[in-house]
Amino acid sequence: MSMALVTFFQLLKLLAVYLFITVFMPHFVLGKTLKLKSRYEKFIIYTVIGNFYVINLVYLLLILHIAYPVTIFLFTFVPIIVLKIILENIPVKDIVLEKIEILRRLVGGQLKIKAYISQRIPEWKLWMNKVKLHFYRVYFKNLTDVIGIIFIIGIVFWSFGLTHFEQFGYKASDEIVHNYWINEMSDNNIFCTGVYPYGFHCIVFFMKSLFGIDTYIILRLLAWIETLWVILIAFCFLKLVCKSKYMPYIGIIVYSLAKMYKLEDYWRYAASLPQEYGMIFIVPVLYFLYAFFRQQRKESRGDVSNRSRLYLMLLAMSFSLTFTIHFYGTIVAGLICVAVAIGFCVWCFKVRNLRRLLITALLSILIAITPLSMGLIMGKGFQASLNWGMNVLSGKGDDVEVEVDDTVTDDDESGKLVTNRYEIEEKYGKVIGSAVFILRAVRNNMFYNVFSIERDNINVLYIFLLIIPTLIGCGIYFILRRDKDSVYGMTAVSIGVLWIFMCILISLVTFGLPVVMDTNRSRVYFAYFTCITIPFTLDSILYIFAGKLNDKKRISNAISLLCVAFTLVLLISGGFVRERLKVNGAELNDAITCLTKIINDEKKFSWTIISANDENRMARDSGFHYEIIRLLDNMEYVGARGRVCIPTENVFVFIEKIPGDYYQPYENSGQSISEAGCENRLPMSQGLSCYQGENRWIVMSRAYAWANKFMELYPNEVSVYWESDEFICYKIVQNPYRLFNFAIDYDYNLRVYPVREEIEE
Repeated sequence: MSMALVTFFQLLKLLAVYLFITVFMPHFVLGKTLKLKSRYEKFIIYTVIGNFYVINLVYLLLILHIAYPVTIFLFTFVPIIVLKIILENIPVKDIVLEKIEILRRLVGGQLKIKAYISQRIPEWKLWMNKVKLHFYRVYFKNLTDVIGIIFIIGIVFWSFGLTHFEQFGYKASDEIVHNYWINEMSDNNIFCTGVYPYGFHCIVFFMKSLFGIDTYIILRLLAWIETLWVILIAFCFLKLVCKSKYMPYIGIIVYSLAKMYKLEDYWRYAASLPQEYGMIFIVPVLYFLYAFFRQQRKESRGDVSNRSRLYLMLLAMSFSLTFTIHFYGTIVAGLICVAVAIGFCVWCFKVRNLRRLLITALLSILIAITPLSMGLIMGKGFQASLNWGMNVLSGKGDDVEVEVDDTVTDDDESGKLVTNRYEIEEKYGKVIGSAVFILRAVRNNMFYNVFSIERDNINVLYIFLLIIPTLIGCGIYFILRRDKDSVYGMTAVSIGVLWIFMCILISLVTFGLPVVMDTNRSRVYFAYFTCITIPFTLDSILYIFAGKLNDKKRISNAISLLCVAFTLVLLISGGFVRERLKVNGAELNDAITCLTKIINDEKKFSWTIISANDENRMARDSGFHYEIIRLLDNMEYVGARGRVCIPTENVFVFIEKIPGDYYQPYENSGQSISEAGCENRLPMSQGLSCYQGENRWIVMSRAYAWANKFMELYPNEVSVYWESDEFICYKIVQNPYRLFNFAIDYDYNLRVYPVREEIEE
């Protein structure tokens, strides 16, 4: 079976597991409680509750040092079953007694099995009819929505998923670090390198422990699933707040397919990283605030359901999850809260509402920081990156000193490329000049950091700035009508204000503001929110004009469908469809394929891999690892006089015949291993640097020379296990009771090499 096909089945399994966590588990408990909710709202609610439950459960078990597969299973499903019984008032005692009585009668011969089955057939038929009716109501009657969801999944898979079938390795160096942290969680060692938000790691650890999926498989493939959820959550939000049926599709189509964004806006989606996973819970913060005010309005008019409390609970969960997973998401969630407070200011600052919102905010923060506080109590310090982040937020970081840039790149009539702020103010006056400078600055930041367009078309980006007055203007129009559209109007104002904040976020340096988020992160959030602002702006405009027509709902739906069709035709026929995401892996495909074959075919913990570094974390749950630089160093100037033993039956040696750059290309990148590489002394560097750039070429050249010499000495025990044009793996079979000494003389390790400085002289 090819690795691409193996990857496909692994992805299907992982998707099924994640659906189980985020949809089926919450639905099992809350299905009847939330049966009147829209399917789109239930998807958002289930996603938040499922993640919140799993993450905090794993946190609790790890802090108590009892996080084992059996305890995770019991503490996951026993509370779920108990809660379902309580919520649905299931008479467990009566059901158990009834089943015992039936069993007693069957065993005693008072009731024949055939008769029992015939009695139950009408019940089973009734149940099957209910299933058919449910399928008809949910899927067949809403066939257009089903097709739409399949379409979205398809374009997200094409845009972001196919790269995982071309590059099997990790797509970011951070994944190795996260793999290490998750491995340590298997030993109940949380915060192994310091206190850090572990929400993402808790989810991965849960799937690994409960469903037996190797960590390296999850980290290879979870990236596409989290990207799909990020986009589906935005789509569900739009379906819940937009007035037209099909306008939400435009945002997803443009964001996923349009050739208007830079690669840097997307590439992080190729890797399984906490920041991108945390993006799943940003839009729910916006939705639950909207839903709270909508419900509060109903309650103020006599609704006694008190469902606003539910939305506040969900808001607290969503906001806490942003911090529990990655604090950059919390920054954006905080901007959302401020934007909604401005948009819904009439209701937000009522004493009762404000008090409830403040309590919710405090509760969410308390939930988020409790596990981190426990880590500090356990004697762990802050992890280095969290220390850096806190310094950035407090303005004390080394990299947060900002030099205000009072110039913006621009093509004016004189042909100058740089225009000074004070020249603009002198030309247009201070007030108008400042406004012109701000507009040009934001436009240029969008040009350089977010959008990929020709320089001659830079002024097209002003369209994205027109979103602000359009949304706020439409929102005020709906608010002034003082009818049921006031909530919609306040939502429009909130999204317009949020767009102002996002424009500021990517222009912090230009405006001399504290850099709370670097450009490589802020551009990701900015581009993402275009899939909300674009369709909602179009929906607002359409709703104003359609509102004057008699059959406004049908007409607005028809127009929105035409807009979707026009967008697709324009993208395809105009050649505006971007290339799908392609990101090089950190590890050769053959290395991942070989590793997977070893894990599947060999007995657990009967083997050791000698390789560079990535397999060290990936193989942890099935075998052992030995650093290739450590092996070579132990033989340097020593040869057979030293002793290197590896106490496993099988030893696999991974060597790259065409070494990868490992995030650091050099002048001769792509060259094959050779004797010229062996002629160099081994790198003296520490950590990953010995496997980067030219150093990797030297290490692999030396390793290949050693492996071939070892094969000459032991031809019957050494064989080629896997080979391609770029990669080779040797398999060494040894007697565990009579181990080989891997330290041998292979010529190059006994030479005296001049240091690099002498060579350069």
